[in-house]
Amino acid sequence: MRHLHHASATIVALALVLAAPAALAQVPSTTPSAALPGTAEPLAQVPAAAPTTCLTSTAAELAQRVLPSVVTVEGPGGAARGFVVGSERLVAVPLSVVEAGRGILVRGASGDKRRPKVVATDPDHDLALIELGTALPGAHPLEIAATALTLGTTIFGFSGADLQAAADMVMPGVVTRVAGDTFNATSRLSFHPSWGSPIVDCAGRVVGISVEPGGDEAVRAAVLPRLIEDAADAPEYSSGWSLAHPSTGLLFAYDRGGAWLGASLGMSLVGDDRFELSVRGEVFAFLEPATRQPEPQTTPSALRVDADARVAYRFLLNEGFAPIYLVPSVGIVAGWERWWQRDDLEQVTDSACSPRKPCQVEQETTNRVLGDRARVAPVVGTALRLAPLELGYSLELDVHELTASTHTFLVGLQL
Repeated sequence: MRHLHHASATIVALALVLAAPAALAQVPSTTPSAALPGTAEPLAQVPAAAPTTCLTSTAAELAQRVLPSVVTVEGPGGAARGFVVGSERLVAVPLSVVEAGRGILVRGASGDKRRPKVVATDPDHDLALIELGTALPGAHPLEIAATALTLGTTIFGFSGADLQAAADMVMPGVVTRVAGDTFNATSRLSFHPSWGSPIVDCAGRVVGISVEPGGDEAVRAAVLPRLIEDAADAPEYSSGWSLAHPSTGLLFAYDRGGAWLGASLGMSLVGDDRFELSVRGEVFAFLEPATRQPEPQTTPSALRVDADARVAYRFLLNEGFAPIYLVPSVGIVAGWERWWQRDDLEQVTDSACSPRKPCQVEQETTNRVLGDRARVAPVVGTALRLAPLELGYSLELDVHELTASTHTFLVGLQL
């Protein structure tokens, strides 16, 4: 009943949109195309008479027929719509959302949830097919239109006020541009179907898939049959290795000598959303010694530069568009540090001094290098990641004396 209520509300909007082809028919047809200033290719105009027309009751009928097959999909790449096609267990979705290959959650119009697997991909069109373990109640596969899409065709997209809820809006439009495997549509109202939503004709057959979040561009449904065919005998999906976004962070460390404050910048390679190879550069400044210095003695200063390389495994703790990972790691750290101390010197510049004439004294401050130290040590750590935030802890082991090991805490951000 909820779908019928919302679908009926779109009938008035549909009546306005269906007037668009008639209005376009009044445009003189003596000039079939017009060129934009500064461009070589003309823009095609909508034909005087639309190739297809719909009754004002079409929106309500499509709401009943199509909306049960429109799903919400969440993955590490975000949230979008999808739809059942090819079979009751196959769903077409944007590849960007499910490219990681795991942590995917599908929610049907009935509220039922499924955890699918990726079975076929089309990177050129940002499309993927995912396979459900069991079919969703009431979600039948949508038919793919066999006829070519033409300018002026009346089409319908689907959306909702909240991606976390089922799609409940039917939006009519008119095809205004067809170029290769893509097309655009417009209407007198806003035509912005949800990302991944099916675009259907008056008969409810799929003519395209919305591929532009918040936009009006779609991929033609002609690319779907090959994808469905690939899913039948496709090997097990692997997302492969990819370069993750760089990360930066604030570091606090302490060892037997005292406390350090630093910053880091890192990069990582991620394989199948599970394995990770990372490198990180770190710079520290010495804060204060572990024991208080005598009053006349100045606190030594130090600068430390580290290079950290690790291998890690990513445990997925939470699925959907906000995944949480627990990432234990092991690696090696190589570093160099320099210690120096400030000395305040007093120098008498006038030797002719007496009780009546105080000596003239100049103060001079120098930084005396106390020494340099290079080190290489094993490091173990763990991190909790809720993109883009990262909280981490590392232990740099002193193999000669464990009590001299360095403890480091990280608050990081993925750029």
